[in-house]
Amino acid sequence: MEHAVTKPRGRFGFWISTLTAITTAVTFVMAVLTLPKSGPFCTEDCLAYPYTDFAAHIPRDFLWMYPALLVAPLFVMLLTTMHQRTPPARRQFTRIAMAFGVMAATILTADYFIQLRFVQPAVLRGEFGGLAPLTQYNPHGVFIAFEEAGYTLMAVAFLFTGLALPGASRLERALRWILVGGFVTVAVSFVVFSIVYGIDVEYRFEVAAITVDWTVLIVASTLVAVLYARSVER
Repeated sequence: MEHAVTKPRGRFGFWISTLTAITTAVTFVMAVLTLPKSGPFCTEDCLAYPYTDFAAHIPRDFLWMYPALLVAPLFVMLLTTMHQRTPPARRQFTRIAMAFGVMAATILTADYFIQLRFVQPAVLRGEFGGLAPLTQYNPHGVFIAFEEAGYTLMAVAFLFTGLALPGASRLERALRWILVGGFVTVAVSFVVFSIVYGIDVEYRFEVAAITVDWTVLIVASTLVAVLYARSVER
């Protein structure tokens, strides 16, 4: 990442990485504070099939999805800024990372919009037909499957971004290990949960993937902000 960076690009990269870290952290905190209402981690007042009796939880259980909608495009923008900073010989890796990042962002954006703009209004209007597979309260529904796909693809983007880093400084080497480690952790979690739980995995892997991806994204974007801040100061 020692490729020459102009001051305007450096400032842009700094603010994108800073916004990514802050937005992801806010989303993470809000999601953690939203206790599960169904599935294996629910402890009381749990919703059962067809998961339609949650009007009282609107909009509280959906609030974390609003900042989550910002994380997806910020992630793609962060990958773009890192591509511009990467030496030309390693840009084939960042191009692959951006491709996976766009796929992840597209899936996650659609997933959250379905919950916010379709599921919420449908329940409040009593339109329950065909809702069970789509609601976030279904522990093995479409919402969970899309999140699993989206955050797995995000982890793959981490891998190729990490491979693109030349490791010219201690900070870059740390960033590379964090990104590659995030991918490895998500991949191992997928295999382990699939073997242990099979078709009953429900949202266990989804929670693990989100936890890993958001943690990696917060730490990595903070380190990228430091790298850009140093380049602007030069």
